Amino acid sequence: MMGTFTKSFGAAGGYIAASQAVIDALRTHSHSNGYATSMSPPVVQQVLTSMRIIMGQDGTNDGTRRIKQLAENARYFRQGIKKLGFIVYGNDASPIVPVLIFLPAKVACVELFASISVTTALLHVNVALWAER
Repeated sequence: MMGTFTKSFGAAGGYIAASQAVIDALRTHSHSNGYATSMSPPVVQQVLTSMRIIMGQDGTNDGTRRIKQLAENARYFRQGIKKLGFIVYGNDASPIVPVLIFLPAKVACVELFASISVTTALLHVNVALWAER
């Protein structure tokens, strides 16, 4: 299993959970092992604090409340964008909502999305023309 902390926690870095053999192979053969740096202590603390809040170890139900609100907001946004006729990929329960825009002229919509959400456009410079989102 692998993931990043970028979208989940607004931090940098990521993780890989695997067998010891896979981890050893990655450490031995991975480009990043020689050229990347470790996560900085403030970023590690940010992720740890976020996890403690999510798990309720801070003595509140703030993490649970925020996750429920995020899920509700994502469902609302996904339904609204579908009603506008956009093609939406991804899991309905995910707060990450990939929107297929097809035509570069629709990129102006990214400005609208950016004003109401965190938006990253993947344009045909990065992906195939038919896979813009």
